[in-house]
Amino acid sequence: MQNEFTVGVIPNSFYKAVPNLSIDKNSIANLSLYPNPASDVFFINTTENATVTLYDISGRLVKTQNYTVSGINISDLKTGIYVAEITIGNAKGFKKIIKK
Repeated sequence: MQNEFTVGVIPNSFYKAVPNLSIDKNSIANLSLYPNPASDVFFINTTENATVTLYDISGRLVKTQNYTVSGINISDLKTGIYVAEITIGNAKGFKKIIKK
């Protein structure tokens, strides 16, 4: 466990900082992509309507697709690491997906 400290009013004095354990109400927790790595299609562990936006490792937008029970088809992408931005309603989550 890593302790965080903040400098106090008197030089060389410290007090322990209180960690912020809250989760942004507009983020998606417990989100997973499978299989990972994937070759043609990957799935998300949700039954809700979602929009998936894929970015390459340089941050360039490479694909946007609505999620269905058929998954997200990535067979047209090059082998590499991508970041999937998953939007469900007003909530967003980011996960890494590896295309093999």
